[in-house]
Amino acid sequence: MTMLRYGTPNVDDNRIFASREIKASSHPYFFSYNNNFQAYLDSVKIFNPHLKRETSLDSLMISDRTRALLIFINNNIVFEKYYYDTQPSHISSTFSVSKSFLSTLTGILIENGYIRSIDEPITNYITELKKYDHFNQITIKYLLQMSSGLKWNKDKIFDDDGRYYYSSNIRRMILRSQMESEPGKSWKYKNIDTELLCWVLEKSSNCHISELMQKYLWEPLGAEYNASWSLDRKGGVEKASSSLNASPRDLLKFGCLYLNTGKFNGNLILSEDWINQIYNTAPAPNQQEYIKHNYLWWIPNGENQEIVADGFLGQRIMIIPGYNMVVVRVSDSNDISSIDKILFYIINNDLLAN
Repeated sequence: MTMLRYGTPNVDDNRIFASREIKASSHPYFFSYNNNFQAYLDSVKIFNPHLKRETSLDSLMISDRTRALLIFINNNIVFEKYYYDTQPSHISSTFSVSKSFLSTLTGILIENGYIRSIDEPITNYITELKKYDHFNQITIKYLLQMSSGLKWNKDKIFDDDGRYYYSSNIRRMILRSQMESEPGKSWKYKNIDTELLCWVLEKSSNCHISELMQKYLWEPLGAEYNASWSLDRKGGVEKASSSLNASPRDLLKFGCLYLNTGKFNGNLILSEDWINQIYNTAPAPNQQEYIKHNYLWWIPNGENQEIVADGFLGQRIMIIPGYNMVVVRVSDSNDISSIDKILFYIINNDLLAN
């Protein structure tokens, strides 16, 4: 059994799964840098809770198992460091950060006329599911808001997260799913909704989502490096909820797309209306007060219009328009204290204007 063989997922799982390649852009984009800002941050001492004393930022990063940290402010990379033998070209699993890419592709396919409305039932596209009554009740919007009502088990040792992650036939598992609540009435974080959304995108466009990534994101974003999306088996379907594998700089470009309301390097890639929907559409009920999940993004409460793509073991893309900032982290640990401490230092020491 694959789950028992490989155990807990890690960021290098792209090495154990079959994958579909996403080629680098034919016109790669290269960021500009504020080297003075980075030199200053290299001199800073911040309290390291792991060592219980003030240390350099590098020591803090190493202590909480950060592999790469990139901070982008005011159109420049102001901090870019790699640890644990990680290189800029290294691609690793983004885990659930993948979900935010899936949301973006949905907006792009709507803009390009492949999908008519998120209020359509998914069976308008996945016609082979029409014979199952419960799938006819689920709309695309319910998948984007994780309110499909489909049963998702997170209580047992071999929960559905692990079963889907290591499955060799995700679509067959979907066919065996059952309802546990009325669609659209309650939010519940579950990977089956994004696997179904992937199926909708595939059927509506007649393309694998890796092909859509290549055409609509990686090429126009000027991706510097090849990426890949892990599959459930050789020649199978993408593990859409968890397994996009990409380099830190190219993840930063994706974050900048949202910071610039759908534009990158002067080119419109994503409709601003889609981004507004993420912020302004009422999220599904039954969520925490201080943070909401909507259209496969996390949206913390606050005045800075922050949205976050978040993945297992601390993978993160943070877009903070209020500070004209994007942060990308690749790591081996869910401990994100280093990001919080660095951003607190930057903001509270008036460094944003530098």
